[in-house]
Amino acid sequence: LRPKAVWNSHMDLPFLSTADIRAELNKIPPLAMALMPTELVYLHTLLIWGLLNRTYEITESAIWAIDNDRPLSAAAMLRALMETFGLAYHACHQLSTAPDQEELEKRIRALLLGSRASGATFSTPNILTCIDKASKVFPELRRNYDELCEVVHPNSRSHFYSGKATGENRTVQFRLPFYEFKGDDKKNVTNQVGECCHHIQALCAEMIANLQQNG
Repeated sequence: LRPKAVWNSHMDLPFLSTADIRAELNKIPPLAMALMPTELVYLHTLLIWGLLNRTYEITESAIWAIDNDRPLSAAAMLRALMETFGLAYHACHQLSTAPDQEELEKRIRALLLGSRASGATFSTPNILTCIDKASKVFPELRRNYDELCEVVHPNSRSHFYSGKATGENRTVQFRLPFYEFKGDDKKNVTNQVGECCHHIQALCAEMIANLQQNG
């Protein structure tokens, strides 16, 4: 048995440590404040603020998981970041392609108030559809997301993450709890958390700029 690393990294942006991620994370509060030049709060304010707040908390939790060698927690946080990334990409496209102000407001309302609950007035888009759309620009996103799902779900990759090959007599050492990353997983998850945090911010900044330009 040779447990292997489960994350791949395309290294578009080299985040080499959690300190690199933290520096990216610290850019979120100033960006969020750009949404509130006055005391007025609009629907688009709540939408983008919610995306940034979600990104901040999940990224901060991912940093903790990486620093404390919690591979399954790190996987869960990174998967949640990728889902946020997919929705941010979808929202940015929806807002930038609205043909007029009426349609723009309709789309913002649907994005903000959407839900998967039965009887909901607005339906939240399927997150896999959002991720697939974002994958046209970020080709590794869907593949990496699927790999993370294999770790997060209670199946073979998750089960076997509690042990490692010792290199002695072809044996495997199991521990409980098993707080250890395998192979390049720590390096790759660190990079991808940083990338997601960066790209979500960039998408939110683009939405803010477009909305300010359109009044």
